[in-house]
Amino acid sequence: MLFRNKYDVVVNDKSVALEDERLNNLQEGLVKLLRFSWWWGRKTFFTKIDTKPRPAIIVQQAPTEIEHLLGRHYFEPGWEFSYNYKGEVLNLRRAEYVEQTPYPKLHWWQIHLRGYEVPSGELALTPHFEPDPTEHPDAHISQNFIIRDRAMETIAELLDKENKYYREEKGWRQE
Repeated sequence: MLFRNKYDVVVNDKSVALEDERLNNLQEGLVKLLRFSWWWGRKTFFTKIDTKPRPAIIVQQAPTEIEHLLGRHYFEPGWEFSYNYKGEVLNLRRAEYVEQTPYPKLHWWQIHLRGYEVPSGELALTPHFEPDPTEHPDAHISQNFIIRDRAMETIAELLDKENKYYREEKGWRQE
């Protein structure tokens, strides 16, 4: 391969014009490829099946509506460092610093929320409060510090603030 100028490349004695637009978007394309590869690997190698009953908030909104609603309250997609659970259609998190905690070395926490579509067409949200995985990886993985009530209350308060109908189920189970 031989470069004639910044726009033409010679490959096997044939001149090929490089498009400015493609060159300008090369970085964006590589980022999309890397992001898709990470997502695919997570879905392929890190998917769990969880049939334990969990407290859930059932809403009538679509996953994208809940993502936008909670995004306005500083939630972000949280799938990059999270196991995938079979049937999961939503994965959001919101990190926060907690000054007073019964665990003196754990100050960074997150509300982590997973969403699952249910046969009725509704969405089951299963939030929990836990140590942030990037700041406290060992505490996060141990799962010894999960607090569900606090996360349920926070999500319910946000839905109330946004005037969205919901109902709580104490022992929702993914089918």
